[in-house]
Amino acid sequence: MSRATESITLVSLAHAPWPLKRNRGADGRPFFDVRDGARRGRTTRDGEVFWEHPTYADDRSLLALPADFDAARPATLVVFLHGNGALLERDVWRRQRVPAQVLGAGRNAALIAPQLARDAPDSSAGRFAVHGVFRDYLDEACATLTRHCAPPSARAKVAAALADARVILVAYSGGYCPAAAALTRGAARRRVAGLVLFDALYDHAALFADWLATQRQHAFLVSAHTASTRAQHASLERRLAARAVPVTHALPATLAPGSACLVPLPAACDHAALLAHAWCRAPLRDLLRRLPP
Repeated sequence: MSRATESITLVSLAHAPWPLKRNRGADGRPFFDVRDGARRGRTTRDGEVFWEHPTYADDRSLLALPADFDAARPATLVVFLHGNGALLERDVWRRQRVPAQVLGAGRNAALIAPQLARDAPDSSAGRFAVHGVFRDYLDEACATLTRHCAPPSARAKVAAALADARVILVAYSGGYCPAAAALTRGAARRRVAGLVLFDALYDHAALFADWLATQRQHAFLVSAHTASTRAQHASLERRLAARAVPVTHALPATLAPGSACLVPLPAACDHAALLAHAWCRAPLRDLLRRLPP
């Protein structure tokens, strides 16, 4: 098997967002509120019940490492948080082509994408809402990525490079809740060098503004949006201005620390297809190419 084939894999991780170890949600209340014998279920805002198996029990993550990853160069770790109604294989890997965009960006970048609520309209953060779990997830994912995707002779150096890698947190649509939890409870703030929202600002404008204002020495924020999140973006812009964080509405050539780019997308942009075509084709690849080398 070639290195290029071996560079993408799906594995189970002990610190994945699901399954829950305890029946507690981000608000401290029971997450599962329905029982059917031994089965546990959760009632959504629309009154629909989703059962723990299979919706909240998938502990797999999609991991990818470029075949030409250079452990001697600074590395970037992209953590992709998918939206509602998604499966890693069907949506993140094949339809949105997230691994291809990350590996093709030329930024010595690796990918980690956890399975969130499985194929369901639920933005819950799962165990990422527990203090320190996101930090432990990163550590475990990097170790597993090294073990599965790096050649044996280079594993020690690859592990060291990934441990020092800057983290770019990318949330699409419903991925905004896990992103907010990772930033506030993940115990990994110092590692996160960028937050990218693809039409994902449905809430937490104050949280994201506070995060950038306190981390602007080394982090940036990009939020591309359609009309569906326009009101939240207006709120975010006001909050950033109150914290003396300048905002632009066009992507710069280089995403420098401290920059905040709130990018309105053309009316023709389809929310469901944003990872394929937003301001350009393969927009995630384009953003990663704008990172300082």
